[in-house]
Amino acid sequence: DTLEFSSRKNKILKKSYKINIKITSKYFIRVLNKKYRKLNNSTDILSFTNEHNKDTLGDLLLCKEMIEILHLNRIFIHGILHLLGFDHIKQTDNKIMILLEKKIGMSGIEPPTITTSK
Repeated sequence: DTLEFSSRKNKILKKSYKINIKITSKYFIRVLNKKYRKLNNSTDILSFTNEHNKDTLGDLLLCKEMIEILHLNRIFIHGILHLLGFDHIKQTDNKIMILLEKKIGMSGIEPPTITTSK
């Protein structure tokens, strides 16, 4: 199943976007993490931008075993920040992402509308 996330127009994103969300296994997300990031371990989320469709911000792949442990709202925010071009490779970038996650999480942004498609 793929979830389609539609954000309402807001101050941060400036327009409404669609985000495709796929929930996958720990094994498959490890394979993708190794292929695209050269890291041979599982992660909670992978984000892939979509440059071909301007109405779709990108794809989020969530690891089902890890999202059961972590707070889902934080994972969505984290993935969306990646789609917007933020990363946490350097320590300074990591601090910026953590601050943005906290700011967005406490900003009262309306929750997304989520629909499923097969």
